[in-house]
Amino acid sequence: MTTKITIKHEGPDTHNVKQTQLASIVLTHGAHSTREDGVCAEEAVALLAGLGHTDSPPCASPVLIALGQRLNDSGWSSNAARTAAIAPYLLPQIGTAGDGLDQRRAYALADVAVREIAPEALDAAGLHEHAATLRALAPIVDQATARAAGAAAVAAGAAAGAAARAAVEAAGAAGAAARAAGAAARAAVEAAGAAGDAEDAWAAARAAVEAAGAAEDAGAAEDDGDAVLTRWTARLFTVALGEP
Repeated sequence: MTTKITIKHEGPDTHNVKQTQLASIVLTHGAHSTREDGVCAEEAVALLAGLGHTDSPPCASPVLIALGQRLNDSGWSSNAARTAAIAPYLLPQIGTAGDGLDQRRAYALADVAVREIAPEALDAAGLHEHAATLRALAPIVDQATARAAGAAAVAAGAAAGAAARAAVEAAGAAGAAARAAGAAARAAVEAAGAAGDAEDAWAAARAAVEAAGAAEDAGAAEDDGDAVLTRWTARLFTVALGEP
């Protein structure tokens, strides 16, 4: 059964004010010295929560903060694309600090990285057998399943590395979608690493990053990076916020 995260909501007037604030926010790359300089995803969470300017808002789970920071600074083609993809997941982060769910979040993000993101990158590189192996793994929910997944991802990464070297020799180039998948996997691993008691989840996600990253150089060149990154942003935040 999936754990649901309960957020404490304010009254309707406060909620409407925050929705109005959210609609006016434009997310930009990197951290900023002041709000006048702009806001990244997590600085926007602090703003919406009524806190001082920071990119590590104390109202939010450190796993969600790490995820938001990395996705914010991934390879978006524009601030509009970045904002459209990430803005729906800003308000739900408020109130998640100290909720006791960070280990579950870490395993869930590792699961997406290993069994969803890395296989897509491997498929793009033509490594369908390795992609199928990762998809067939048991869901990552604990130390044992994380270790098994990590070992499989390492093997897939080795194969992807060989394919990437062949692609380079043939003057192949990574496509935008392959790069976006790699960026999403890296976001998952950084977020998993923010949960201090889930080292095996971090290791499994790290192996998935290596597999996805190696597959980037063997992928097709014609694709839409924003669309892929938007899809993975939604998927990663959805599982981290407690949805199936």
